[in-house]
Amino acid sequence: DYLQVRSLYNERELAWLIAWDDPLRDPHAEQKLRPDAVQIQMPMALYPDSQEGEKPYFLEGDAGHPVGLWRWDSKTDKTSAMQARGLAGKKEALAGAALFVSSASYADGRWRLLIKRPRMLAKEQGLSLEPGVFFPIAFSAWDGGNGDEGAKRSISSWYYLLLEPQKPKTLYAYPILAFTLDGCLEALFLTYRRKRAAVRRSHV
Repeated sequence: DYLQVRSLYNERELAWLIAWDDPLRDPHAEQKLRPDAVQIQMPMALYPDSQEGEKPYFLEGDAGHPVGLWRWDSKTDKTSAMQARGLAGKKEALAGAALFVSSASYADGRWRLLIKRPRMLAKEQGLSLEPGVFFPIAFSAWDGGNGDEGAKRSISSWYYLLLEPQKPKTLYAYPILAFTLDGCLEALFLTYRRKRAAVRRSHV
């Protein structure tokens, strides 16, 4: 019931690191248990003209507002990509499944899952992620050892993903320039005071 999510991005890619506690790794090779799984959900499109900040229904979208689902499970150790139009509707495979690369590890009762995707996608593959834009994002998690499967899961409401715009390099140059200029002015002022003091002593 608790996921820790962190993300990084560069000009080409974005990566999520998702971590959560689970006392059992499901399934073990010798057991026929349901797998542990985590799913990322984002709208297939934004609706910037909506006065209400319109978003799809948080349980896998609705008929008029499809969502993209990227689900990793411990049985296959892979991430699948689907498009959904509601919890009960038929899911369609997304062409961009191969673009999402995942790697998972389990140790000391804790899963760590890294999912990496291109920032820019074709329209039919999902949202392209631009800095400075708020993108709705939601998560689902299944605990296989607890019998979670299908609609039985832990699910979040919508959150927002914001790629913070990169700060220009000149932003860091200004404090250095100001510090250097202040030092130069102080040195000039001290030189001026020493010269005046020397002139006074020569007239005494």
